[in-house]
Amino acid sequence: MAVASDLHCKAMTLKTVTGHDVLAIQKRIPASLIFVPSQGGLSHNPREFTAPEALDKGCAVLVETLWRMVTALE
Repeated sequence: MAVASDLHCKAMTLKTVTGHDVLAIQKRIPASLIFVPSQGGLSHNPREFTAPEALDKGCAVLVETLWRMVTALE
């Protein structure tokens, strides 16, 4: 959430039971998910739509997160 905040993106903790692969890998390594909002809250639905601006922000958070992880190894 720190990266999202640093990039002035709205961030929140979600209380959800997402069964993504993160559940399996978090037992061995730290893991998290980056969610972007879908119009009307629809997910896994043919009518799901996410605005390009939201996708841009999600990608920016991902890229910055990866950059920080890589540069922390130096």
